[in-house]
Amino acid sequence: FSRVLRSERLASLGWCTPLLALYLLLDLLQFWVDTWSRHQEPHINAAVLTVALAIAAIYYLAAALAFPERLEAWDRLDDYYDRQKRRIVALTLVANLLSLTVLPLLAGQPGVVSATFTLGGLAWTALWIAPLIAICFVRNRKINAALLAWQCALYLVLTFAEALAEL
Repeated sequence: FSRVLRSERLASLGWCTPLLALYLLLDLLQFWVDTWSRHQEPHINAAVLTVALAIAAIYYLAAALAFPERLEAWDRLDDYYDRQKRRIVALTLVANLLSLTVLPLLAGQPGVVSATFTLGGLAWTALWIAPLIAICFVRNRKINAALLAWQCALYLVLTFAEALAEL
């Protein structure tokens, strides 16, 4: 992002790419919060570490795709966003699927997976996944920006609600 801000060639930053980058940061933050809070006593083994490494690699790839390698090739950053959004969103969905299902099962915590499939867990999942799927198919950038802002707001509300609940 700092390379983008320093670029003299880029004509337009737009809203979608910075919001997508913020979503990636907040999604990664939520992954680490969930990992630390849910997995206080996991059974660490090679399988757990392999899946954790795969999740980290997926997030790294998603972050690497968030901004173009060569900024000079793009007049508007949101044009690049249009080409990459499906890949990035799909990667975050795969990372979350692994962290909500496979990782807890391998760590000997099937209750974490069960909680995901309660009525409340499914409602949260619908509020979270439906906008991501819409981002993949909606072409209108204003709608995409609104959906990304929703995702970011959802994570921020969740983060602060959890923090206040622990006080």
